[in-house]
Amino acid sequence: MTLLFSKVRYFEVMSKEVKDVSKLQPHDRLFKTLFSDPQNVKDFILIFLPEAITKHLDLEKLKIISSEKFSTFEKSKKLLDLIVECPIILDPERKVQIYFLFEHKSSPDKFIFVQILSYITALWEECLKRGEELIPVIPIVFYHGERKWLLPMDLVELFELPEGLREYVFAFKYLFFDTNEVSDEELLMKIALSNILIFGIYLLKNARRGREYIRRGFKEFFRMVEEFEERYKIYFREFLMYVIEVGEVDEEELEGILLEEGGEKVRSLVDKWIEQGYQKGIEQGIQQGLILEAQDMVLSAIEVKLGYIPEDVEKKIKNIFDREKLRNLLREIIKSENVLEILKDL
Repeated sequence: MTLLFSKVRYFEVMSKEVKDVSKLQPHDRLFKTLFSDPQNVKDFILIFLPEAITKHLDLEKLKIISSEKFSTFEKSKKLLDLIVECPIILDPERKVQIYFLFEHKSSPDKFIFVQILSYITALWEECLKRGEELIPVIPIVFYHGERKWLLPMDLVELFELPEGLREYVFAFKYLFFDTNEVSDEELLMKIALSNILIFGIYLLKNARRGREYIRRGFKEFFRMVEEFEERYKIYFREFLMYVIEVGEVDEEELEGILLEEGGEKVRSLVDKWIEQGYQKGIEQGIQQGLILEAQDMVLSAIEVKLGYIPEDVEKKIKNIFDREKLRNLLREIIKSENVLEILKDL
């Protein structure tokens, strides 16, 4: 192991600003780290949502809303990814609030409508409890999985119904953002608009695809960052941790990429982190990468046995961080004739 990475292994990767997401899966953690920053959310809305929506928004007053504000979520243990509140400008004299509900997915989920609808219902129940008018909710599904998303985006499309009945079935749509539908060239061209957000999206899309994709992304990122201010340091640590956990590169390859593309800018940043007393970190990420792999194997086995992965089961599996427990669970699932009975005990 070379000098730079022997130091990097002792970073405390998670800063105080992102401490609350440190126990999440790598994909969820990077998503929540990116989208817990109001500036990144504003940039995403402006860059990727249609003008028919953005022209009505007062983005200067956009706020990230903590799910802790909603007692319904606490009681039902709903794991909402992100709620954003933003005023809509009806006319120069009138504004009303709207919620954007972000749901992050790294694999297709055929029960996405049920999940979104439960969140919207919970939000509206809170409005009623506070004696307020219902606030309109626009769901946004952020997807970066390897499999193609072939699911409908309009609830009514789930049902085979004659035309006379369709109009009476509850219907709603979600906005869908798929990193696979945005070319790497288009993403990297947009990096000047919001380098942290776009590079984070680029990594969510490409970190698993190999060293040349990782190199290309870091090259553009370093080109756009003249100096590592505190905000960049926080995200750079998170980007490194994500690549180590899910990327198809080993430590020496990643170190080579960082030094070749970032040069002394990277080496001096590492030295500063060491001087500031960051004492632990990325080696935890490596261990988490092994746990992530074990979780994926369990989920794949469940999907093979049942033909689908129940949403509540997926969340429970992703909250198991004991590798030995995951291995034992995998053996039980493979051997079992009644997988649902095993899953009940989780």
